Amino acid sequence: SAALFAALGGKYQRSVSLSESWATDGYVRMTIEAFREFGHRVEVADERLTVSRVSTEKPGYVRVESDLSSAAYAGALAVLTGGVTRLKDIPSSSQQPDLRFFQVLTEFGAQITYTDSTVTVKGPTRLRGGFTIDMHRMADQALTVGVLAIFADAPVSVIGVARTRGHESDRISALADCLDRMGVKVDVAADSFTVQPAVPRPAKIDSWNDHRVAMSMSLCAALVPGLQITDVACVAKSHPDFFAMLREAGFATRHYRQIRGT
Repeated sequence: SAALFAALGGKYQRSVSLSESWATDGYVRMTIEAFREFGHRVEVADERLTVSRVSTEKPGYVRVESDLSSAAYAGALAVLTGGVTRLKDIPSSSQQPDLRFFQVLTEFGAQITYTDSTVTVKGPTRLRGGFTIDMHRMADQALTVGVLAIFADAPVSVIGVARTRGHESDRISALADCLDRMGVKVDVAADSFTVQPAVPRPAKIDSWNDHRVAMSMSLCAALVPGLQITDVACVAKSHPDFFAMLREAGFATRHYRQIRGT
């Protein structure tokens, strides 16, 4: 999407070549639709996108959807606690990849209800496990699934997540490190991991300076009182109000200033 915006900024027609099939990326499709909404031309041919800027943009009205990558944590929290979360401003036609995450929650036993603009998640009385899920198209939520799997009644395997090793951190290694500190066994491979259910113990874990690690591991605190996570300021990258959301949900959070050398 960033490359397409850069291409739009020039005077001339520009093309962007993609290394993977763009058809699997909802964010790219959303960007193309936004360009066309404002009158710009986008031609699609195989894995090449050609952008032509119009001299005068067509005015329009745009309703910005809620960020489903952030909303997913609120949905997961309902699953962990057996509660209910209603998420607003989420059109059922959304092309955000993480819309599929709510269907993943049904594997754990959650009930999901959709309307034209809301998603309601009702958590189960007991989390189910014993399944394998491919998270390639919604890799940002792979760690969230890993956290839910801790409390399931059978192991859960996540596949298709090799690219998460190159995100803000090596997320598979980060998950393994955090869960190991809590006494939870996780078997890892290059493209997958399997979490063995356990009763996690309170521990001090590191966020790896990765907002997804910090937010997903914070969900554990719903069932693991006393969990400590360091370097949580990284959540500001995508969800600066994340801990305020947790407090609204009934969490008690306490921030400590880390002093160098202690």
